[in-house]
Amino acid sequence: MVRHCRSRSATTFSFRPETTGCGRCSGGYNSEMTCRVAFLLTAATVVCAASPGDAMGLADPASSASEDPNKPAPVGNDVIESARRWIKGDLGGRSELEALATEGRSDAQEMLGELMGSHGPPALRDELAACGWFVKAAASRLDSLHNSALCAEKGVNGTPDLARAAELYRQAADRGYHKSMCALGNLYVAGRGVPKDEAKGAELCRQAAEQGEPDAQTDLGNLYLRGIGVPHDVAQARHWYELAAAQGQPNATFILGQIYWNGDGVARDQSKAAELWKAAYRGGRVDAAPLLATWLFGSKPVGRLNPRDEGVLFARRSPHEGGAYCTLILRGTQSGSPQCPLPTPFETFRRRRQYGGPPRPGGH
Repeated sequence: MVRHCRSRSATTFSFRPETTGCGRCSGGYNSEMTCRVAFLLTAATVVCAASPGDAMGLADPASSASEDPNKPAPVGNDVIESARRWIKGDLGGRSELEALATEGRSDAQEMLGELMGSHGPPALRDELAACGWFVKAAASRLDSLHNSALCAEKGVNGTPDLARAAELYRQAADRGYHKSMCALGNLYVAGRGVPKDEAKGAELCRQAAEQGEPDAQTDLGNLYLRGIGVPHDVAQARHWYELAAAQGQPNATFILGQIYWNGDGVARDQSKAAELWKAAYRGGRVDAAPLLATWLFGSKPVGRLNPRDEGVLFARRSPHEGGAYCTLILRGTQSGSPQCPLPTPFETFRRRRQYGGPPRPGGH
């Protein structure tokens, strides 16, 4: 499941604030609709971690209106079926979706935006068109209003409009949309589109985090980890990361893995760190692959199971390096493997520091 969706600190983490597949409240299109896109892609029932038990909201949108603005808004079965057909290559599905959207169906407009946005199938992506559909649906859907703000923040049309983004996030937050509350807080923390006010930004994220918003919980953890707008407090950071990770937030899960690997405020537990990194990898944090590869290459065989076999797979999946990283790690363990593809040119030392093995206390 794709989750939507940032810190280098005094502790020895390599988490990069700018790389969020599913990261920040302002780091990706609305997670609930993206869950539906994942559902269409896998043809399996997916339940968003943010709303356990609410399976996709497939009811007719005219049949009910959600009292909680943070619960997934309903999506009609006709929209789901048309989207599924388009994903399978039937352009008639797209035509049907666009016809429904042109008639004013906000669920079709949001679905078009999600399918054509940055988290949709690569062959369907058109972010400028996606943002146009989000804008059309924004009057009746808070997730679309949030996504419209994100489009303005990213500058999909070529020029970021941070003041406009802040205003749209504020509108959604005022109507009770928690994700937008912390997205606005992030703008205050950075002084983007609004006067810089780290304390105000942190408080906005805290309010959203206390309502259970997993991206906000992750962002608040980041702020505690870095001591921005709040005191530097690793224990508090870990508390918020754990709450977010329990809901499947991949960035929080990734950092928790680093916390347990380093033993920052907890007993050092490399096996638990690896399990957390595997969960983060499944959630989209591909930069967990080299960390897992390094750990697996250093693990002892158990019975007939050789961890290095799995390590090779993760090494080949390492971002930007692939086979070169795999070969580097195998050389470092005095091993060789025909499963590794031939190395490609890269700067070993720089890459090793940027994507290298599990962070060590006092290292990096």
